[in-house]
Amino acid sequence: MKVNFINGLILRSAALSYRQKLGKNSLLTLWNNRLIKESIYIASKSLYNELDILFAGEQSHAKEAQLLSSFYKYMARMANRATPFGLFAGCSSVYWGEINKVKLSAKFRKYTVPDAVVSFSLAKQIESANQLLAGYKLNNTLYKVGGDLRFITYQIIDDQRIYQVSALESNNVLDEIINVVGDGIWNKQQLLEKFPDFEQDDFIAFIDDLIEGQLLKPAFEPAIGYDFPVFLQKTDDTGLNNTVDALINLISEVNSYHPDNPNWFSFYTLIEQLTNQITGRELKDQIHITRFNELNEQELDKSLQWKIGKGIALLNNLNPPVPNKRIEQFKARFRKRYEEQSVPLLEAFDTDTGIEYGQWYEHETLFTEGLYAGSEGTPSLIDYTEIDFKMLDLLNRAKIEKQYKVIIPNNFVKERSTDNLPFSMCALFQVFDNDLLFLERVTGPGALSMIARFAMGDAEIHKAGLDIATKEADNSPDAMFAEIIHMPEERILNVMMHPQFWPHELAYIDDAKGKSVLRLDDIYIKLEQNVFKLFSKKHQKEVIPRLSSAYNYNRSQHPIYTFLCDIQHQRGNGSLSFNWGALANDYVFFPRVETGFGLILHRATWKFTPAILDELCKAEKFTDKFCDLFGSFSKEWLIPDKFYIVKGDNELLIDTGNEISMQVLAKEITRQAPVLIFSECIHLEHEAVVKDAEGNPYMHQFVAPFHFDRPLTPLYFQYVENTLQRNFFPGSEWLFIKLYLSSNIANEVLLKLDELLNYSAEIKIKQWFFIRYHDPDNHIRVRVNLLDEVDFQEVYLAIREVLSPFLLSGQVHVVQLDTYVRELERYGQQIEQAEGLFCIETMFCCNVFRMLESNRYDTEDWLLIFWLIKDYLNLMSTDLADQLQFVERQQAYFFTEFDDKAVKIQIDQLYRKYHSSLNNLLLAYDDLLQQKRKRVELLLQKYNINWNAKFLSSIIHMAVNRYFNTQQRLHECILYGLLLKFLKSEKARKGKP
Repeated sequence: MKVNFINGLILRSAALSYRQKLGKNSLLTLWNNRLIKESIYIASKSLYNELDILFAGEQSHAKEAQLLSSFYKYMARMANRATPFGLFAGCSSVYWGEINKVKLSAKFRKYTVPDAVVSFSLAKQIESANQLLAGYKLNNTLYKVGGDLRFITYQIIDDQRIYQVSALESNNVLDEIINVVGDGIWNKQQLLEKFPDFEQDDFIAFIDDLIEGQLLKPAFEPAIGYDFPVFLQKTDDTGLNNTVDALINLISEVNSYHPDNPNWFSFYTLIEQLTNQITGRELKDQIHITRFNELNEQELDKSLQWKIGKGIALLNNLNPPVPNKRIEQFKARFRKRYEEQSVPLLEAFDTDTGIEYGQWYEHETLFTEGLYAGSEGTPSLIDYTEIDFKMLDLLNRAKIEKQYKVIIPNNFVKERSTDNLPFSMCALFQVFDNDLLFLERVTGPGALSMIARFAMGDAEIHKAGLDIATKEADNSPDAMFAEIIHMPEERILNVMMHPQFWPHELAYIDDAKGKSVLRLDDIYIKLEQNVFKLFSKKHQKEVIPRLSSAYNYNRSQHPIYTFLCDIQHQRGNGSLSFNWGALANDYVFFPRVETGFGLILHRATWKFTPAILDELCKAEKFTDKFCDLFGSFSKEWLIPDKFYIVKGDNELLIDTGNEISMQVLAKEITRQAPVLIFSECIHLEHEAVVKDAEGNPYMHQFVAPFHFDRPLTPLYFQYVENTLQRNFFPGSEWLFIKLYLSSNIANEVLLKLDELLNYSAEIKIKQWFFIRYHDPDNHIRVRVNLLDEVDFQEVYLAIREVLSPFLLSGQVHVVQLDTYVRELERYGQQIEQAEGLFCIETMFCCNVFRMLESNRYDTEDWLLIFWLIKDYLNLMSTDLADQLQFVERQQAYFFTEFDDKAVKIQIDQLYRKYHSSLNNLLLAYDDLLQQKRKRVELLLQKYNINWNAKFLSSIIHMAVNRYFNTQQRLHECILYGLLLKFLKSEKARKGKP
């Protein structure tokens, strides 16, 4: 595994040094700093006003403690949290170099934008003012089902978007308007001129209905990737133009005024007045400010990269891939409905004709509204892994020996491939003296999620983002990487705004304004090799969606958007961090975890329940008693003098030597949360490398984008308008029956069917074949090609008679007629050739089952399948090198699914034991193999077959499926391993003189 870091890093750092004192007198001094006042004002105007009164000596003592506690929390954050937030922390660019030299300047700049609510309000006012000239576009979720036009709309209720699928009955006028508007922007005046035959008022009223119903949507609204005011439509309304200009000027003044400017307060007052006027209400936030710190020195030692790389590998080894539950459930449903078809994305997710995704389709009724009554069965037992048991040993040893930290040995876990990780990610870490690193986590999928938000206001960060996006796009040059454009809520734009990184955009409900916008009705979805892929029918290319934001899209209310984001995670872990796995809730104290090469992976952490904190909770109002009790408590649990209270992403510094801080702690304990989490502050124990000009150290995080070495990914997709019939319903020339039964009886049933369909004088058919399935239950799919549709009932009744004994005995549970849907996406124009081969293989398998009789697959005769596959390789190419290349590629694919080490051992043992028997089998069953070969020759006289890798692998896959009654994929993997050894041996023999 090689980790390749791009040259640019992002430094996130607190605005104050963590050496800043935070006692009562220190807080008073801090309040006299204008930057502190401005920071508090931006975060909370109400707190600013009350603190201003307090420190002026006008506030009653009754509220003093509460206000000082609030002020302390903000100042503790400003000195001990590196996550950018207003003016409390900022970011800057750093580069890999030869030495650690990172020096903060006292200077910084601000990047200010209006709140999304302000931007949307302005856009709506301009739309209203422009009247007939306001621009509109078609709803980008529009698709057709039967005679209905369907599209996704939303209502705003309590500032939240509530989504639904809306429908209009298609008619000539609607179809013509849709055809005219297309991908363009049209206003009402242009549409009137395009449709002159309609009475003007009626036509305008009709267009207004389409706008209100959201079939037509405003084309000039705030959009991801476009800063204020670029997205606004031009208008002749003087008042609105003056408002926009005034807002632009005020934001410019906020960005440029000096921190010591005594008039700073007036800028914010004017902005509040203006934004309240725009929106018609008072807003909590009128603008959003990002702080960008200036650096005097900006170099980080590149020799640290090897240590980070080792840490990433170790975290990957400690974190087994965790499948996405929504994706896995959807795979099962999709496979059952569509198998390997390519399906229009919008059709697949339609609420009436498509497939459920996640929990969105479980509609409440009168009887279930507000009821969450899941079945209460026996709690499932946790399966402890090998890693869990090793972790358990670490925790028990730490508990017995009262160890504050543990060191993970080099051989703690087995190496794991990084192929399950995204192509690019970001490492978040802190650096201290003596090159000690704290690797907090590795984020993904994709490095952009951590840096994109800050790229809008900084050219160097933007360049770093473009560099990593280019690396990924270059690794899959045939694919179309597309940014997912959607705002689940209007205000989400505040955190999702970023510049464009990818060449294309995939717009969903909200507008995309890039040069290459992909339409949703052009996107097809397909399940290929157990991975969902998207394709553009228009461009004939694979589409890879990307969400370049750290926004938690799981909060979204709509399945298509969630799915587009989910498929970024479908290959494995999207992020890495140290965790205690199944033990995370079983202990109170979790020690610090370090490596032997100077890397911290996990902070010492405590998880206290209310029962443990009960005595402290009772002493909350008695300050001295509380402090004494907590002193004893901290000694018992090894809690340091300074630590964090952790609540999700929020961390609050507690200093046991600070009276105000202890009051804050007491209040937190009395809240009696189910679990109160403490965590150590590593930066207070070690000297940080990030310092200011006076040498004061700062809490910080370095964000280092990197990517893995991966082979170029060749992608292919060709949407072919098949002229061949896809669906054959019951009563047509194909009879399709599903037989639900035990795998133990399957071969016996197949032999009875073979006797009827291949050897009976009474029943005449063209051909038949079977496939084994285990989705959702074990069953056989029997497909019979009739001579004529009129034979359907006769053949079905004959089959039913053959199956009757098995049904009466219960060995066959269910017989189900179904529609035969050809896998045209897998076999394309060669589907008839594939069906012919399936029929030949069915005859071959039934002859083998009849000859070997046993259903146990426990004799070497069953290795006959080896020669069936070898025959297919010979049909593809007689060149040994071509066969080797194909088999190596197939085996490598299967090793991503199975434990390659265990399977390799099995293959080695099988080959050593049976390789000498392979030629004997070839001779013993020569007649049977020759019969099959002659049938294939006859088929080849009728059809040309292109034995490309995709077609060949599918044919072999289905042959193995028929031959074995269980674990077909594992058998296929092992057979490719045996073939590889055999072919390599052949090559070695031919290479000898």
